[in-house]
Amino acid sequence: MGRAGLHSHVHGTRVAWIGPKSIPYGKANVYIDGALKGTVDCYSAATGWRYKIWESAALPSGNHTIQVRPTHTKNAAATSFVVVVDAWT
Repeated sequence: MGRAGLHSHVHGTRVAWIGPKSIPYGKANVYIDGALKGTVDCYSAATGWRYKIWESAALPSGNHTIQVRPTHTKNAAATSFVVVVDAWT
């Protein structure tokens, strides 16, 4: 993921970010329709794939923009600042 992050358009009433967690992974901010919804720590001592890293609260039915922006910060145990998005569900 680039330094500016990743954004996508989704349609529905909920969205979840699916991706890996591992030792070199850092933190990211999640935005829905331009509003910050939370900061996620993608670090895990054990590498795992296809985690539900973050899920929105209920959204009004319709089109929405989701954006993941790396904070370039990390958990003290993490070795880097990597952030990966594999899919939205």
